[in-house]
Amino acid sequence: MVIYLARQLQDLGIRTAVVSRGYRGRAERAGGIVSNGDRLLMGSEEAGDEPCMMARTLKGVPVLVGQDRYRTGRIALDAFAPEVIILDDGFQHLRLHRDINLVLLDTAYPIGNGRIFPRGTLREPISALSRADAVIMTRWSGDIPPTPTFASPICRKASCRLPVFHAAHRSHIHIVDSHLDARGNETPPGSAAAGAAGGVYAFSAIARNLDFVNALKKAGYRITGSRLFPDHHRYSQGEIRSIIEAARASNAGMLATTEKDVARIGEGIRWPMPLVVAGVTIFFGPQAEAFRRWVVKSLDADSNGEAT
Repeated sequence: MVIYLARQLQDLGIRTAVVSRGYRGRAERAGGIVSNGDRLLMGSEEAGDEPCMMARTLKGVPVLVGQDRYRTGRIALDAFAPEVIILDDGFQHLRLHRDINLVLLDTAYPIGNGRIFPRGTLREPISALSRADAVIMTRWSGDIPPTPTFASPICRKASCRLPVFHAAHRSHIHIVDSHLDARGNETPPGSAAAGAAGGVYAFSAIARNLDFVNALKKAGYRITGSRLFPDHHRYSQGEIRSIIEAARASNAGMLATTEKDVARIGEGIRWPMPLVVAGVTIFFGPQAEAFRRWVVKSLDADSNGEAT
């Protein structure tokens, strides 16, 4: 969603920067610039996997990390003078003022069992939605409604009236022929369709590993085996060797992983077979223009005519 929003603002000619915590990266505590918009200045070990992935994807948009979001935001302002700063995963960062709060809820499990962690999956009570300016129901299946709604049962439960948008996840897949490193130096991608009939060995370390495996199957890939790790897992050289050996033993013609895993894998990996890389794109369908207009209107309303 951060990538989608940053691209939308970029297309509107609005100078944008992204500030993330940098979870599990060495720079998380001290903070720093992951990308100046032109080139990467940190790898995933320093920045964390998700900021590194965003920095590799977003050209022309600086990405910064730091546990102290206020301090990192000041660095962004001084270095790049953005008109908009997108705060990645910052709804609970209450000490920092936000002009717009977007809350994403998984359509399948929007509020889990309704209880707060550790008894449930919620970080805050449902009533905290009163701080939100809009809700986005993600992983929407089926047809996306033509317009956003205000009649969401979740919003009624939280006693607030918010625009509710709907977005689906669309998978995109490409093939890296032989060499890939963590700083984005890769051979030109091939066609995913060219190898779809061949067997692939899948490995990943994301929150929903099975979604990745199922996306490969839907794209026509035959899975010969898999190795799945917890989210944010950092691969050792021994594990990479073990994955390659398991792929060979399964008679796979290709390896497959995710964009987030690619951002986390160390530099200089020489893959002995093509590497299939899968990612996810946010898709608003018929609500795309309504969402864009809402963002622009909200920025204008909070800045007296200037997006800040």
